[in-house]
Order: sequence, then structure tokens, then C-alpha cells
Amino acid sequence: MAVLARVLLLIIFAFGSSWLSVESEPSPQYTVVFEGYPTKKVETGPDVLMERSLSPEESDEFAVRIVVDQEGNYFWASREMKPMVKVLSGSYVTYAATSGYVRTYMDDVLDMARAGIDSTVASIMGLDHSYEYVEHLYIFFGGINYYGERRDR
Repeated sequence: MAVLARVLLLIIFAFGSSWLSVESEPSPQYTVVFEGYPTKKVETGPDVLMERSLSPEESDEFAVRIVVDQEGNYFWASREMKPMVKVLSGSYVTYAATSGYVRTYMDDVLDMARAGIDSTVASIMGLDHSYEYVEHLYIFFGGINYYGERRDR
């Protein structure tokens, strides 16, 4: 399943979102399905690796929000309403767009992690208690990752 998700992301990146059956603009009525506030920012490139913690003000500034319209189309509300595709794989949900993606745990897995499940079980499931999502933005020969906590649940 992970291979399928990677192939889908490569296709989206290579061909853009024009092949997707989503509207370019969302319906006026939409629902927030994901909201996260980052606490850490990592910038990467061929000769660059910068990592830093974010202040509460920066966390608010770089908050991520994903919405779904009445037709079931997903949009990256915090990134110019770019169309997204929802991909479920293992314990994760990935919302992919041509310019990046947001990956988080499925709701039931997140609930278990928040409840403080056994560290052995967490290790087997690949849970990192430090962060609840990653937002990755593609940048030529590099990228920016924001790590943080969800607030939509």
C-alpha cells in the first residue's frame, strides 16, 4: 500500500492535478477535516539543513488546514485552496497535492497515542509521541517540513 501511495504522489508531482476529477475552486460549503499547529520547522536542500522550534505566534502563522466540500473534494485551505487527494495507508492518512502533502495518524491510532499506549506497541505501530503530523512543501531540490500537533480532534 505504501508503494501505491508513493506512486500516486509521483504522478501528482509529475503531471499536476489537472487529471484529478476535482473542481479548481471548492464549494462555498466546506468542513474542516484537519487542522494542525506546528512546533518545529525543518528546511532542507543540497547544502542546507536548518531546524528550529517555532514560537506560539509562528505556530499560528504557519497553521495548516484541510477542508472537504459537499462533493467530497479535498483542499489545502492554508495553501491557496490547492486541490488534494486523500490516501489511506496503514496507520496513516496522507493528503497529497502537487506542491506537497500533509501526513498524520488515522484518528483511532492518534487517540491511542494520546491515551499513552504501551511503548512497545507504539514502537511496533511506528508512533512518534512527539509530533502528530508533518506538512511537507516541495521546493526545488529541497523542501520545508513543519511538525506539530493536531487541533481538529
